[in-house]
Amino acid sequence: MNKTTQPTPAWAVAVAALPTEWFRAARWFQAKAAAVRSIRLVDILDLSSLLPPGSRRLSIALVEVAAGDGSPELYQLPLCLEPDGGMGPGPSFAVGAGWTVREALEEPALHAVMIRLMSEGRTLAGGRGTFHFESFPSSLWRQVHPLAQNSTNSLMLVKADVVCKFIRRLPAGQSPELEMNRIFAAAGTFQNLAPLEGALSYRDAGGREYTLVITRRYVENQGDLWHGTLSFLSHWLHLLAETGPETSTEPAREDALNYLDRVRRLAKVLAMMHRTLSAEGLGAAFAPEPITPADLAHWSGAMAAGAVAVLDKLAAREPGSNPATRDVPEELPEMRRQILAAFSRLTGLRPDGWIKCRVHGDFHLGQILLVGDDCFVMDFEGEPLKAAAQRVAKYSPLKDVAGLLRSFHYAMCAALYDWKERHPLPREAFNALECRLAEWNRSVEQIFRETYFAEMGWIENAGLSEFLAVLKLEKAVYELDYEINNRPAWLPIPSSGIRACLKEILQT
Repeated sequence: MNKTTQPTPAWAVAVAALPTEWFRAARWFQAKAAAVRSIRLVDILDLSSLLPPGSRRLSIALVEVAAGDGSPELYQLPLCLEPDGGMGPGPSFAVGAGWTVREALEEPALHAVMIRLMSEGRTLAGGRGTFHFESFPSSLWRQVHPLAQNSTNSLMLVKADVVCKFIRRLPAGQSPELEMNRIFAAAGTFQNLAPLEGALSYRDAGGREYTLVITRRYVENQGDLWHGTLSFLSHWLHLLAETGPETSTEPAREDALNYLDRVRRLAKVLAMMHRTLSAEGLGAAFAPEPITPADLAHWSGAMAAGAVAVLDKLAAREPGSNPATRDVPEELPEMRRQILAAFSRLTGLRPDGWIKCRVHGDFHLGQILLVGDDCFVMDFEGEPLKAAAQRVAKYSPLKDVAGLLRSFHYAMCAALYDWKERHPLPREAFNALECRLAEWNRSVEQIFRETYFAEMGWIENAGLSEFLAVLKLEKAVYELDYEINNRPAWLPIPSSGIRACLKEILQT
């Protein structure tokens, strides 16, 4: 019997053949730092019968993965099962005799059949639940290639006019992004985002709903503002290196003015988004509410608990070889004391006239598309490490402001550290460059804050300034947790961010 006539393995067998190392290496897998205990197939949508005749099989698999000492989490895996010798992209893994399994994201046939199902508004039965395809334009997609993977989900460009987001880690409930986009479409007052096209959802036997795929119209763009900022700073660092960091060299005037114009426009776009989300008449789930002292006390406690968990995780790590983190074990007790003291200051603020509403929740430079002279907002899923209930909780709009201000600082540090790796510098020269970029960061933050508060019609008094400073610290602690799990080599960046935030708070 040759390998092409071997019996087709069951999908459960194919899922069992996926090595734990493959999960831990995937950007979308959250528990990279933990050992995978178990992998279990929960349900499968086998699309093979809808494909042209052939031996290859395609499916959408829902897989429960348990890692470390945490609870199992549900993930979506588009899979391709084919005879040995297939030429598909990406790594493949042997399944029994004569078959291999691999990820199917770059298979045009997968997207073509999904388009047909969406256009028909079909609902299909899986093994234990149902898969619902929402209405979608009927044109077929045939050109498929991956976009730059800068998030915890997987983005695919299809036929150069539609982007499909496959949500990989699946919390129960409708995706916040799908929910938010429907609100924006209904309100009609915020249009700085790509139009929503359709979605695929799953409902299990217990009635719980999960959003699997969100599709939206592709918008011609010049990339995201994170990479735009890194390019701008890299060019400036080249100029400084040529003249010496102690000189008064500034970025090219046109580049600098264009960047600051971008910052002002972004402040206006964010304010427009927040005015839409805080408007009346959006329904109970979106209706704005006053912030109370009880809210501040709750947030203060949650921040403190989260910080303790992150710092305990950091304390359990080996110091490593990076000079910037060698002293962290000795610094941790004092850092912990200062962070908890800073968070406790929330309870002393008076939130008179402050409001909470639905917010983006994970707002940073990588979530902003440069579209001509404008800025479009992407990805309303919230922070990847937060629980589903926290992603949809109402919060101060300043949470998004804090996230963006931290992102400016993060980009500054990332550009500087990248430059240092490629161009070794004496400590004095590095410090001089750091001071120059820190001045730039303070200027950008000031311009953004002034524009945003003016657009919101708010006066940035001492209370709001301190609230914003504490929210920036909360974001820096979150960044520390993210890098522990994903990029330990980047730990010096959130560590320096925490020190900068503490300095700001202690001076207020």
